[in-house]
Amino acid sequence: MHQRGHEIGNHTISHPCSQRHPYTPPKHALEDWTLADIEADIDAATERIQTLIPGAGPMSFAYPCGQSFVGDGPEQRSYVPSVARRFVTARSVGNADNDPRTCDLHRVQSWLVVGVTAREMIEMMQSTMEGGRWGVFCFHGIGGDHSSVATEALDGLARYLKKREDEIWVDTVYHVGRYLADVRGV
Repeated sequence: MHQRGHEIGNHTISHPCSQRHPYTPPKHALEDWTLADIEADIDAATERIQTLIPGAGPMSFAYPCGQSFVGDGPEQRSYVPSVARRFVTARSVGNADNDPRTCDLHRVQSWLVVGVTAREMIEMMQSTMEGGRWGVFCFHGIGGDHSSVATEALDGLARYLKKREDEIWVDTVYHVGRYLADVRGV
């Protein structure tokens, strides 16, 4: 997949999420983690990717469950700065598009799409394209049973984008983020 142009991004080894999610297993609750814990997990994932995919090169990061904190209450801390030191860009969720001039490259918003059709995804993109904004789709599963989008929906979106490849820039989160960071001089 990487050799075909797909980005293999970092999403941690352990996929820690808030304990408020009913599916978060014991010892994977962000509330119980420290900055050192999340940094070690992220670094282990990068090392594993680089070992398994020689030449993988730079990548983006995707926050597990879209969450970017560790600890709880007065001890809660953002781990966005830890991610920013390691990656040029990182994707979150937020069901919004991004202004390429001003968006936080370490908290790029994405649309978490579940059970939508190709037509609905294309409609989501219309105002984004008209406004010259950056839209990112977050697919959790394609044709699967958890937070899934039908294979036909993804295929329909891909056909639409291919027909308009001269007017719509489709690329990895890393490549778009790297371009924006370079333009901004970051």
